[in-house]
Amino acid sequence: MNISRIVLWLFLLSLVIALPGQTAEGPTGIAANTPVIAGLSPKHIKAGSRGFTLTVKGRHFGRSSVVLCNGSPMPTGWEGYRELEADIPASELLKPGKLSITVQNRGMLSNSENLSVTDPASAQPHTQPVEITTSRLSSGQVGVAYHASLAATGGQQPYHWSLASGGLPGGVSLSDSGQLSGSPTTKGDFPITIHVQDSSSPSSSNSRSSSGDSKALTISIAATPHSPSPLLITTTSLPSGQQGSAYPTSSLAAVGGTPPYHWSVISGALPNGLLLSDGGPLSGTPKANGNFPAIFQVRDSTSPVSLTGAKQLTISVTPAPPAPSPLLITSTSLPSGQQGSAYPTSSLAAVGGMPPYHWSVISGALPNGLLLSDGGQLSGTPMAGGNFPVTFQVKDSTSPTALTDSKQLTINIAATPPTAS
Repeated sequence: MNISRIVLWLFLLSLVIALPGQTAEGPTGIAANTPVIAGLSPKHIKAGSRGFTLTVKGRHFGRSSVVLCNGSPMPTGWEGYRELEADIPASELLKPGKLSITVQNRGMLSNSENLSVTDPASAQPHTQPVEITTSRLSSGQVGVAYHASLAATGGQQPYHWSLASGGLPGGVSLSDSGQLSGSPTTKGDFPITIHVQDSSSPSSSNSRSSSGDSKALTISIAATPHSPSPLLITTTSLPSGQQGSAYPTSSLAAVGGTPPYHWSVISGALPNGLLLSDGGPLSGTPKANGNFPAIFQVRDSTSPVSLTGAKQLTISVTPAPPAPSPLLITSTSLPSGQQGSAYPTSSLAAVGGMPPYHWSVISGALPNGLLLSDGGQLSGTPMAGGNFPVTFQVKDSTSPTALTDSKQLTINIAATPPTAS
């Protein structure tokens, strides 16, 4: 590429940069995010009309966009990036003239479109066709009184309203003046088409569009919230406990309302050492005996206001059993026996502690052929003679730790004399 071509290319590039409208704002001179109004609906309204909802169509509308009427912000609803709705109050419609409608979005202002406020006295019967301005209907609830007013502009008042298609919720009716009212009996979404007719004479226009308008709308009816059943405590009594012993496993119970339930003591007091958890279980070890009346309350999870129930129940705690006396073996000796002969009937004996007793040999050995039962009975036929020192142990039934005692006793077994040959 020669130098002359380079110079020519740079010259052409400078011309392109300098062309009007070719800025960072785009080829039209409007910044990329500047809102643009393409049209208004309605475009005309009679002076002295009630406030109405103005639909503004265009592009670059953000969620924070605000419709301005003669520079004053109006309550604005965002219907999408291409549509806004603004509430125009009756105070702006008091006298004929033009209202400047603009849209502001993040500090950027749109072009201006005029909304004409016409003089009712000088208006021609068919200058402005009747147009329904209601854009949505409020939701309702089964069994709750419903009311909504339909609105329109243009044409010649009074207006006459009717249902063109679809079906209203059961219990709701539409009056000739445009009032929807009643007490809905059925839940669901009800798409309808409403029609408004103005009061212009048939001879003044052969076009239905100049004296009437229709619009599709939907009424949504929610179901009646479920009413919870009454909350009742079903526990009729609580188990007794014993001082110093773990309280029997138990839990308070209720029916109705909305689980989960939350329990508390609102009057009286539990025995010292006993606890009530939020879910209703009672646990612990009572430290004192007696009768303990307490009023228990249950609270459910119904929102926004929870249901409650209360009942008085009594917990009885018996005194701790007295400590057992010491366990002592009272047997001081055991009868002698004869080798080869049945041992004399005898039993080991003890006092104190908590019967029944359990006996065993913990040291030494009984004569061969002699047995000791768990209850302390000695029986059998000794097979050998001699002296047999034995240490006996007795264990009682105290819980959780049994008492014990032990004593050494000697069993003497006489040998059988040898037989003379």
